[in-house]
Amino acid sequence: MSTETTTKTFSDRNSVHFTGRLSHTPEVRYTGSGTMVVSANVAIKEQWEKDDDIQERTHWVSVVMYGERGEPFSQQADKGDWVEIKGKLNYRAWETNEGDKRSKLEVQAFEMTVKKKKLQPA
Repeated sequence: MSTETTTKTFSDRNSVHFTGRLSHTPEVRYTGSGTMVVSANVAIKEQWEKDDDIQERTHWVSVVMYGERGEPFSQQADKGDWVEIKGKLNYRAWETNEGDKRSKLEVQAFEMTVKKKKLQPA
């Protein structure tokens, strides 16, 4: 990691790009104004070696896609499929019907690529 001081100006960039497997078939719902919302959870496995043993951790990421661009994804993707996601982080806050406050950090996807899971030999 560099700690070099510079006079250049930088701006933040909200961009994510990752791959993983779908934990369930994408869910489709519609907002009150009729906008399609496709949501899914993606499991991202991380592996490393420690003391000659392979360690593994799974990160779960909530992904949403708004509008018509989510329709092909909702029709093609299925539980267990490998997906590539490109998008941005999105923070949502809301209040439940009971008055409880909730919030969620999720990925708002702009592009999703689906690779079907491999079929197991019979």
